[in-house]
Amino acid sequence: MMTETMRSFARTLNEDEALATGLAERLNGVSGREQAVAETAGFAQANGFDLSEDEASRLINAVGAARNGELSDEDLEGVAGGASLHNFFVPDWFA
Repeated sequence: MMTETMRSFARTLNEDEALATGLAERLNGVSGREQAVAETAGFAQANGFDLSEDEASRLINAVGAARNGELSDEDLEGVAGGASLHNFFVPDWFA
């Protein structure tokens, strides 16, 4: 289940291209899940979101499920609170 912080972060990334680009740049070169989760949480916190590493991990799991077609559009709406997860910030290798 997504927390309000997770939903807010996902929506903001989808609406703010500069923020999404910043996260993508921060994740560039990351080679493992643990590091990517830590970088995502740190980036979110540096930009005013109180996103824990656990929440970052769950958000990234939702992105992977969305990319793999494991969630219906209705499920995606419930998970992301209206934010699109299909073209999200996670590198392809990660999901």
